[in-house]
Amino acid sequence: MLHENLSPLESVEWARFSGYLAAVQLMFVRGNLELTLESAFYEIIGAVSDEQVIQWTYPATNEIEYRQQVTLENMRERISKTLSLSRVYWTPKYHELATFIETNIVDGFWHHIKACIDVDTARIVELGNNVPYVHIGEGFTYIVYSQEQPRCMILVGNWSD
Repeated sequence: MLHENLSPLESVEWARFSGYLAAVQLMFVRGNLELTLESAFYEIIGAVSDEQVIQWTYPATNEIEYRQQVTLENMRERISKTLSLSRVYWTPKYHELATFIETNIVDGFWHHIKACIDVDTARIVELGNNVPYVHIGEGFTYIVYSQEQPRCMILVGNWSD
């Protein structure tokens, strides 16, 4: 399915970010739940709505119940919360190690995003709790619209069983 106003972007930076997401999601297990991290990166050729961007990426998406424009700081907080390692599986002796790993995971996430898109000046739209999938626990879905170039990025973090 093609959308006339969106074209997938490919780059070395994007390939590195995709590989990073695939690898880092393996660090996250909470009981029977696993974290899936996904993203898509597009050139915007004409006017597009949030619905068009998400439906083109996820044809079987849930309906967008709400959306809100958020700050980069809001997005950072929610993503960091989702990318936190549960200390339940770590003995207190190793909590400092868990914090070290968690910090490196989050820092790496932002390093790779910034290599793809200027999030500092971007317009960021947070989509409803269950877009594109139902979130079990903490999760996120953002569309990041570049202000400098006609580009957008979808970021999804989804806990599921």
